[in-house]
Amino acid sequence: MENQLVGALLLENNQIEVNYVSEDINSVSFSLTSDGINQNIHLVDIISTNEVHKIIFASENPIELGHIYRIKTSEEEETILRLDRYVASKEFDELYFYDGELGLDYQKDESTFRLWSPTSEKAFLKLEKGDNNFVMLPMKRKEKGVFTITVKGDLFNKKYNYVIVQNNIQKEITDPYGYAVDANSEHSVVIDINDIKNMGTVTPTNEIKNQSSAVIYELHIRDFTEGDKSISNSGTYLAVLQKIDYLKRLGITHVQLLPVIDYDGVDDYDKSLYNWGYNPISFFALEGSYSQYPEDGLARLIEFKTLVNELHKNNIRVVLDVVYNHLYDYITNNFQKNVPYYFFRRAGKRMANASGCGNDVASERKMVRRIICDSIRYFLEVFDVDGFRFDLLGLIDIETSKEIVKIRDKIKKDALLYGEGWNMGAELKAEQKTSSDNAHLIPEMGFFNDKFRDVIKGSTFDHYSPGFILGNRNNHFEIEDVLFGSMFSHRYDSINQSINYVECHDNQTLFDKFSYFDESVDANLKRVTLANIVTVLSLGVPFIHMGQEIGQSKELLDNTYNIPKINNMNWKLVEERSKMIDVLADAIKLRKALNYAQANSIEEILDGTTVEHMDNGLLVIKTSNKRLQSDGEKAVLIININEESSYIDLEEDYYLYFSSSIGLITDKNYYRNLIVPGLSIEVLRK
Repeated sequence: MENQLVGALLLENNQIEVNYVSEDINSVSFSLTSDGINQNIHLVDIISTNEVHKIIFASENPIELGHIYRIKTSEEEETILRLDRYVASKEFDELYFYDGELGLDYQKDESTFRLWSPTSEKAFLKLEKGDNNFVMLPMKRKEKGVFTITVKGDLFNKKYNYVIVQNNIQKEITDPYGYAVDANSEHSVVIDINDIKNMGTVTPTNEIKNQSSAVIYELHIRDFTEGDKSISNSGTYLAVLQKIDYLKRLGITHVQLLPVIDYDGVDDYDKSLYNWGYNPISFFALEGSYSQYPEDGLARLIEFKTLVNELHKNNIRVVLDVVYNHLYDYITNNFQKNVPYYFFRRAGKRMANASGCGNDVASERKMVRRIICDSIRYFLEVFDVDGFRFDLLGLIDIETSKEIVKIRDKIKKDALLYGEGWNMGAELKAEQKTSSDNAHLIPEMGFFNDKFRDVIKGSTFDHYSPGFILGNRNNHFEIEDVLFGSMFSHRYDSINQSINYVECHDNQTLFDKFSYFDESVDANLKRVTLANIVTVLSLGVPFIHMGQEIGQSKELLDNTYNIPKINNMNWKLVEERSKMIDVLADAIKLRKALNYAQANSIEEILDGTTVEHMDNGLLVIKTSNKRLQSDGEKAVLIININEESSYIDLEEDYYLYFSSSIGLITDKNYYRNLIVPGLSIEVLRK
């Protein structure tokens, strides 16, 4: 067998592992060089399995990153000392964590650029000089592996990138902290972020006491307007403003925007390509395909800030859907190029893939946590957004989430925080995850309530499994539990943590789910209305997906993340099903009048409240609880999931206040006995 030097890994800053194949390991000697100069090492241990040997050496002097180290053998073999295991160590985090300024600091007479890249030997600023002509300017390595350079003159609107050198190999990256990029994110762009800050902010006048004061409406920038040919510049940030009256008509308090932070899988000019946006390539730059001027680095920032301010003027707040749990194509993305293997978790020898996207971000590492928190701070301070929906939140470690809560509390206390709390992956211990299972450890964070979804609608993943709206009333406890914010099962600390939904951008629409059980469009639209109102009137935070209010279909398709047109808002249906919209808007008005946000604990919820499942299928909730209804002595909510009408003896006189077939009712018509229409929800007051 021939001797073979397989590789060498840095374990600690003075400990090296060499992997070698030989029949006689004692016949081979090893040496360490740094930039061609010998470094003293001594043998610590040899672990052998047949002819495969793991040899541990200690270096006399600590390994200093920024230099090329090689292991050489007496057989004239050599290999570069690899750092991928070391960068994942706690020691690396402690030694190279940096809390100073990063990215671009623009001034009119000079600009400073800073890049954290501790595993690079060299770094250059590749700066535009003239139209698409670039010069390479060497940067100076300083403490903690930060490279910096100050360039005199006004560099506004100049393109730039960083060129880093690792093991004598050059790599070009955009600025990880870059606020602006050119078309298709080929270069970072020098801007003055004060231009955006100086646009000012607008404070909505409606108060958000806590998360359960919110009514959230999820939309995709492009899909919301692209389907209306009368809109100018449809599919862009500013086109949303041409539909602002529709959002006001609904009465929602927040719009949740599918990702608007820069992502891959689309082209800033080619509209034949489409994506939801869960392919992130930046944590700061905005998506260019939604801009009217994608080649202009500053334009999309101005457009987005204008969108936020105009929505605020109309008392509509803005939640960003943020993707910090994975990045698009870890091999080619800037994070992997900059500090290889630091930003991602490993599952043995492979990249961790609980996200299903080929890489899971290692949020628990200090500089990863920092860039996530800096991103949150940036969008709160610069764009004045009103909350964050975290994609696959269960993959983010809970300490990072707690830091996010602190940042939120310091900058904007009423900003919403919620996400997908699925328990995913084995790389983090269960107690380290920001999952629904750990909701009690982070009461400020909300979680999508999949139990509400499946109990009310039916299983998302089994199309033929019916929920309550489809007649499944078998489990009374589960039905009551989700209607009351999953507080009976102690899933959450308060109703503020329960994001109640029956439809979102993922999976099939509500209407499509019902279509598996009934071919009647009219009956299914009644079920959609019923499910929507149940979502709005249940305790927790109601969440409505764009088009859900009109029973929109995606032709029974599940994952439509990259299919153009099919996700477009159908504005023709908006006209045809106008009554559905009006009824939902009235239900939202009713919710606001009932003032659910005052009730949090089980004791507060159950005070003066009873729930009855009647033999004829009616679900009846009676309450005299002032926290659940702001005026009137008593209220009754009746849900009829039967297709046929059902009778109820109310035992007292009540007036009908809301009906799913009418909306809010102004005339006080009293009833002691009531025929409840099929597939309806009625609210009465005394």
